[in-house]
Amino acid sequence: MSSLSLTTGLRRRQFETFQNEILMATHELTSAPDWTINMRIVKYLNTSRNFGVPTLTYLRRRLKHKNSQVQLLAITLLGCIVENCVYLRIHVATKPYMDFLLSTLPKYYLYRKKPTFFRRYKHDAVRAQYVDRV
Repeated sequence: MSSLSLTTGLRRRQFETFQNEILMATHELTSAPDWTINMRIVKYLNTSRNFGVPTLTYLRRRLKHKNSQVQLLAITLLGCIVENCVYLRIHVATKPYMDFLLSTLPKYYLYRKKPTFFRRYKHDAVRAQYVDRV
């Protein structure tokens, strides 16, 4: 056996244990984010930069989960990773990853109408007239 196959086997086992950490952080039965596990994941990502991109792809799978609690915990973990791992911000900010994050949002949040300046101004003017009369 060559040393290359030993190192890839070792990395694979390390990443499998790392996936278990991510699975524990985004488990269905977890009611609130466990910040000790999240910071342990961030610390591990900062010390060994080999698992950055595979971690983001694994988080993508967790974001596709049908349970909304798992999605919320995965978004919390992703936010923690983006805030604390500087080198992964570039990978999260790519167009395909951002398009994926936008596709996970409900359509209501993407296409709702926002009030314009004139509508607010008209509403405030009507309110001011009403207050002056009373």
